[in-house]
Amino acid sequence: TKEYDKAIAAYNQAIQIDPKDASADANLGIAWCNFFKRQVPEAKAYADKAAAAGRSVTQLKENIDKLEKAIASGAALTEEQMQKAQAEQQAWEERNKKIESANNALRSPNSATRARAARDIAGLAGPDAVPPLVVLMQSDPNFDVRIAAAQSLGALGPAARAALPNIDGMLRQPAYEPPINATAEQLEAQMKDGDYRRALRDAKAKIAR
Repeated sequence: TKEYDKAIAAYNQAIQIDPKDASADANLGIAWCNFFKRQVPEAKAYADKAAAAGRSVTQLKENIDKLEKAIASGAALTEEQMQKAQAEQQAWEERNKKIESANNALRSPNSATRARAARDIAGLAGPDAVPPLVVLMQSDPNFDVRIAAAQSLGALGPAARAALPNIDGMLRQPAYEPPINATAEQLEAQMKDGDYRRALRDAKAKIAR
């Protein structure tokens, strides 16, 4: 609603309530607000804070640079340029909400929900999805979730190169061998373990291209 001072106050309140988890995104929000207020030094300072916490600030910094150059030349960004920047900021907000929703789904007690989230977060977060996907790939109690995580890492291709040592580590683990008088569940576990290993090999091949 372009009420940037109120937005900044709300972001600061979020930082006070939960400094550990809210600060990175709140600082990025404050940076955007200062950009729209055409306050370049403040926008830069908060963008740097957000970047230090691991947030992507590429689009924001590009817009700040354009604004700074315009001000230095005695001009101003056009309304069309500001509207474009507003659309970029809103797109970031929507992406962030989707990533947060996928992260929450990764912790769901429902294995089908976790598997779906593993596929979703790769498309949403790109390389930033590698750490949570590695955790699922290695330690989720459900084979379908592990397989989905491995497939998602493979879908990221070379961007998931950091996961290769973990994939190699899992492939070095001995294959599951059921006892002689195996139950139906144990035989199914053997089959799933084979599917999992194939997914790991496929992921490794796609990442190492």
